[in-house]
Amino acid sequence: MSQTAFQRALGQLVTDRAFRRRLGRGANPAGHLSALECRRLAALAKAPGVALTAQLIDSFRLGKLISLLPLTRTLLGPVRFAREAEVYCAKAPPVSFYLADEALAFCDHLLSSCRRPYLGEVVAYERAMIELKRPRPDGAPRPTARVVFDHDPTGLLPPLARGETPRAVPRRRCIAIGFLDIDRQVDWRVEAPSTD
Repeated sequence: MSQTAFQRALGQLVTDRAFRRRLGRGANPAGHLSALECRRLAALAKAPGVALTAQLIDSFRLGKLISLLPLTRTLLGPVRFAREAEVYCAKAPPVSFYLADEALAFCDHLLSSCRRPYLGEVVAYERAMIELKRPRPDGAPRPTARVVFDHDPTGLLPPLARGETPRAVPRRRCIAIGFLDIDRQVDWRVEAPSTD
């Protein structure tokens, strides 16, 4: 009997749906668990409270993603965004309550699984905003970020910020350079790409 292995399995029970389903169907969990611990985990896998706890965790994670990726949510729409978050949460159990890490991992998920006009640009922009705003030690150099746009960011980002879906944004290849100003606010400068 290993208390650590049991606690690890118990945590996985509320963060990993596939694991919970397997245990609920009678599968044995991996690890050094006693027969009694396996029976307890199987019973817990069927308990409504465990499923509710898992749902609360997923809702908390979705709230974090919505707060850090509002433009992406507007672009995808609330239903598609929530569905993508559900898929992401099912395959990526939480490892940190740090908002930025979760949002960056979700950005990677979106870029690998979702095709939508403007999505790559919007996700890259919001990802850069998250990276720029990350806490840094006092005295650390102020970071910069570089986002390549294939569409005019002045026609793409403002409608999203207003909660509107952008339509027919003109193509305009440019590079947006993001940086922190002296008040630690993110500022952007748009440049034409070099022709070198």
